[in-house]
Amino acid sequence: MKPLVGILAFAVLASLGNAIFVYGNRKAGDAANPFIYIMGGLIVAAVLLGLLSPLMPGSASETIRRQGVWMVVTGVGTVITFVGFFYLFGRYGAAQYAVYAMLSLIVTSIGVGAVIFKEQVNLWHGGAILFALISLGLFFKGQQVVVKKQDQTQVSETQ
Repeated sequence: MKPLVGILAFAVLASLGNAIFVYGNRKAGDAANPFIYIMGGLIVAAVLLGLLSPLMPGSASETIRRQGVWMVVTGVGTVITFVGFFYLFGRYGAAQYAVYAMLSLIVTSIGVGAVIFKEQVNLWHGGAILFALISLGLFFKGQQVVVKKQDQTQVSETQ
């Protein structure tokens, strides 16, 4: 039970940070230059991480020497993620996060966890992934209803 408490605690922390991130992206809307906007956010994040880094063990040079290649991989993934988030939230709204969350669960849990790192996936995990796929289908069905209702509203307004 003890590992589950840690997992839940860090997941809550990450979800709160993610909610703040989504809020900022949604409020920014369509920036004139989204890459400058994202870079500004990354600079703020880098400064905050720089201020927090002395609280952690290990030196900067040791970390760069040992994990430098993986820092580059992480940076590339971060840029791809942030660009996707910027357009997803700015153009389609924060509610569309559900699509990202379900797809991320599938791609990350299966692709990265089970396939690449050979992490154990059991029947319960498989059930959760199946429900994520079902949730994705339900979400898209709900989105069709919203779009249809918006289209009907626009038609009635033009008459």
